[in-house]
Amino acid sequence: GITDPPAPPDGAAEKPPFIHRKCLTTGGAIKDTLGGIGLGQALNDYFFSQRLKGAQAKMVFYDIASLSDGYSVQGTYSRIEGNQLFIIGNLFKGENPVGQPFELKTPNNLMEARSQVLREILPRVK
Repeated sequence: GITDPPAPPDGAAEKPPFIHRKCLTTGGAIKDTLGGIGLGQALNDYFFSQRLKGAQAKMVFYDIASLSDGYSVQGTYSRIEGNQLFIIGNLFKGENPVGQPFELKTPNNLMEARSQVLREILPRVK
């Protein structure tokens, strides 16, 4: 099989790469444990929407398992206190954490949880 990432689109070399599958793997990645809330998928949808912006995108999104300099969000979440989510995670560049892990309590609302995770990680992307 092909082991190298696809060639980036024109102008992508200056933009940070995000990878897809890290959000959905087991063993520490943000996984869907809440019966369909889909936080991992919601994050991937956001990154994919950036890809659709073409040259105006702030990042490049790859649907691959790993990329040595690619960013990924890893962590877990669970429901607490009725209608709240507790999210523990971090941003990684390759295998290295970028900054300190974060802990968030959010309403049990998919878009709000996604927004809070993005507010936490996007300022760290260089």
